[in-house]
Amino acid sequence: MRASRWIGCASAFLLAATSAASSLTQPGSASAPVVRMMLRVVATPTSGPSREVATADVEVVAGQNKQLMFAASPSLCQRSIGVTVNGTGAPGHVWTVRFTLRSAQTDRIAVDVETERQDDVPPGTRRERRRLILTEGAPHILDFAESSTGECAANLVLELSAAIIDAPTIAQPLLRYDLWLTHRGADGREWTRHELRTAPQGTRSEFRFEPLSWSTRALMPTLSLDDAVEEHVSGAFRGRIVDDGRIELSVSTSRRLVHGHGSSGEEGGTKVFTAGPGEAIAIELPAARGQSAGTSAAGVWSVLDYRELFKGHTTAVVLTVNPLRRDRR
Repeated sequence: MRASRWIGCASAFLLAATSAASSLTQPGSASAPVVRMMLRVVATPTSGPSREVATADVEVVAGQNKQLMFAASPSLCQRSIGVTVNGTGAPGHVWTVRFTLRSAQTDRIAVDVETERQDDVPPGTRRERRRLILTEGAPHILDFAESSTGECAANLVLELSAAIIDAPTIAQPLLRYDLWLTHRGADGREWTRHELRTAPQGTRSEFRFEPLSWSTRALMPTLSLDDAVEEHVSGAFRGRIVDDGRIELSVSTSRRLVHGHGSSGEEGGTKVFTAGPGEAIAIELPAARGQSAGTSAAGVWSVLDYRELFKGHTTAVVLTVNPLRRDRR
C-alpha cells in the first residue's frame, strides 16, 4: 500500500511513497507529546466470556523510563497492579514492565519494553526485551499465565497499549475528512465512491465505501460463469494538527473481494504521514489476489483468479483534510 501526493484527477498518481519522520523528540521540549502507557489484564473464566480485571497507567514523554507492575496469586484470585504492588498473600507471579518511550507520532508510538516475570513454581526470573511500534489504543500482548486451580479464572493475559494525550483546549479542533475511492480498469474506465467525515482531532474514525460491483464476464469475456464480484473497501483514520499547522495523519485501509457467499479476506495496511490542509493524498491498495469458484447455469465449474480478473486495475483511497472552526455560542 503506497501513500502518494495527489496531483490531478482520479487517474493521476505520484507513486513515490511519503511518510512522516520518526526522529526522537527530546524530553522537556515544548512540542514533546505526552503518552499514556496502559497495562491491562484480561482474565478468561472456566466458563463465560473474557473480562478486564485490572488496569494501571502512567504518563511519559520521549526519553523517559517508567514502569508498571502486576502480581497475582497462583490461583489468579488475588491481584495487585500499579507502579508498585501490594501483597497478595503468596504471589505466584509478579511482572515488572519497564519501558522507554523513544518517539510518538499519531498511531506510531515507538517504545522499548522489558518484561520481567518472577514465578514461585518453578522458581526463577525471566526477562524479555522488545522494541514495539504501537497503534494508539491497540493492545499488544506481553504475557500469558494459567491458574493453578481454575477457581477464579482459567488464565489471564497481560496487554500493553499506548495513546497520545491531546493538550486540553476550550474547543478541541474539528477536522473534516473528504474521502474518495477510485478504481481504474485496464481500459482506463473509472468507478468512484465518496464519503465525508468530521471528527475532533486525535479521534479515531471509521469509513466504509459503498461496494463496487462487476460482472465476471465483463471482467473476462472468456469465462463461462456470469456472476458478480464486489469490491468492499473500508478503513479508519486519525489526524492531529502539529506545530507548523500541517496535519499528522494515520490512515488504515482494507479491501475484500466478495463472490457468492465467500470473500478473499481483508488485505490492507496503515500509513502515517503529514499533509497540508486541503492537500490530497492518494493511498494505492495492493494488487488484487486470491481465488474463488462458482458454477454457471449450464453446470460448468469455473475458478475465479482475482489476479487475472483484475489485471491492469488499480484501486486507491484519496484523502484531503481541512480544519474546521467551531461556532462560538
